[in-house]
Amino acid sequence: MNKIIVSAILLAFIIVTAGNAQDKKPTSKSKAKTEQVKKESKTEKAKKDTKAESKKESSKKEAKKSEPEKKQAIKKETKKVELEKKQVEKKEAKKSEPGKKQPVKAESNKKTEKAGAGDKIISGKKGPEGQPVYEGPRGGQYYINKNGNKIYIKH
Repeated sequence: MNKIIVSAILLAFIIVTAGNAQDKKPTSKSKAKTEQVKKESKTEKAKKDTKAESKKESSKKEAKKSEPEKKQAIKKETKKVELEKKQVEKKEAKKSEPGKKQPVKAESNKKTEKAGAGDKIISGKKGPEGQPVYEGPRGGQYYINKNGNKIYIKH
């Protein structure tokens, strides 16, 4: 009889705790996050509103400008555009001049970079295609092939 009562109490305890685990309410941290998101959205809306208002004010100011001021502003803009066009034309003319060669960028030679920094060139020995032969730190002799790989020479 005691076993039945204990098991019934244990079963009731498990059911109550399992039910409470599923009914988990939002914590104060999640509430704070949602409030923060709301505040951020409000500040973004306020920023957008102020930007819109400033645009309206600037458009009103431009509308108030007298006719001569508008013409001067248009002239300045056209001058800027014309100057930019002239600069672009000059650059294109320099590029297309046949008498002048464009400077060629020097490409690094991988073949010479592949050889070890402390490796010595052995005088009097050449590779199969006339490449210089190097001596490595352990005494091995090699040359650099056209792909930039070290090819060791058998003694």
